[in-house]
Amino acid sequence: MSKSVSYVSKSNKRYNIPKRKKLNMKAWILFLIIPSILIVLLSLFLLYTSSKFNSDNIFVSYYAVSGRPSYKIYLKDYTQYPGKSYLDEKYSPPADLISTINPDFRFQFGSNDVLDITYTYKVTGYLVMKNSSDGLVNDRDFVLLSPKTETVKASSFQINENIAVDYDEYKNIVNDFKREKGMTVDSDLTVTFSVLIEAKYNDSEEVIKKEYLHTVRIPLSELTVKVDVTSSDINDEGSLGVNIPFEIENPILFIIGCVLLIVGLLLVGLSIYLFVVFRKKNIYSITLKKLLNEYDRLIVNGVVKGDGFDESNYDKMIEVKEFSELVDAASNLNANILFYEVIPGEEAYFILTNDDVMYKFKLTKAYLQGASERGEKGY
Repeated sequence: MSKSVSYVSKSNKRYNIPKRKKLNMKAWILFLIIPSILIVLLSLFLLYTSSKFNSDNIFVSYYAVSGRPSYKIYLKDYTQYPGKSYLDEKYSPPADLISTINPDFRFQFGSNDVLDITYTYKVTGYLVMKNSSDGLVNDRDFVLLSPKTETVKASSFQINENIAVDYDEYKNIVNDFKREKGMTVDSDLTVTFSVLIEAKYNDSEEVIKKEYLHTVRIPLSELTVKVDVTSSDINDEGSLGVNIPFEIENPILFIIGCVLLIVGLLLVGLSIYLFVVFRKKNIYSITLKKLLNEYDRLIVNGVVKGDGFDESNYDKMIEVKEFSELVDAASNLNANILFYEVIPGEEAYFILTNDDVMYKFKLTKAYLQGASERGEKGY
């Protein structure tokens, strides 16, 4: 017969369980888990004391941009359009009556916070001459408004620019080219308004940097002129986020804190791993002790198989799937439960007898491990 030790329950009952090596969970908690948590806390303290965070610069700004081009047509003679000082986009006047075409560019930027803004805008002209057989035959660039740069500290700004395009001036350039080359060409002048924005919040590294364009195309080879606003309205929005400024004041303490944090996290991970392994490896002995403690009012002193208990003395044996069913049966029959280990550390039986009927609950390590992996109780 194998050697056994006396297990004492909470109610001071003694159960004879074969002697085997037992792991002390308190030792793991005291010598591994607690020190690892203390190391993590110490590392966080060192990181905090060696660094500086400026929470005042936590910032997000939302901005919106809008704008649309329009134009007015001024004529040499308004007798055909009485009561008009200029013509708007609804009209297509004869080309020989046009004096100037005035594109009107309006642009607006706004945000919900004051930003450091630098913007540059300009207006350029691009004259294109081409024919059906040769394609592009000549093109020229013109500066209609030299670049203007403004720097402001504000939450918004707007640009209103009206450019007067002398229609005859550009048409004469086209006519001179046609006479010189002796060819027929189609031509138009594209007027482009561009604005480049750079905006940021104080000393933030994040910058809004965008360019927006408006274009207006003026035909120069048609008998009647219909100006084409080729660009759509500008509608844009976005956000400018500023990161929290972070400064290391004591590099040595910061490095020590990082190292300790890594070590502490590794030890915490190891502790969790060992705890899971311990639970899996010792799930049988842990469950057995739990049952003996919780239900020791019903369980009698244990015996080792071969000490006089013979299962063959009973005509009917009922295998109980859950231990709670055996407890209910014991309460109803006002009887005690007997347990004994068939295989030390691996398998135990809990027995309840009533006349010639025997109720048996089997507790096995293999089944408990499988149930644990499935997320089930197992007893």
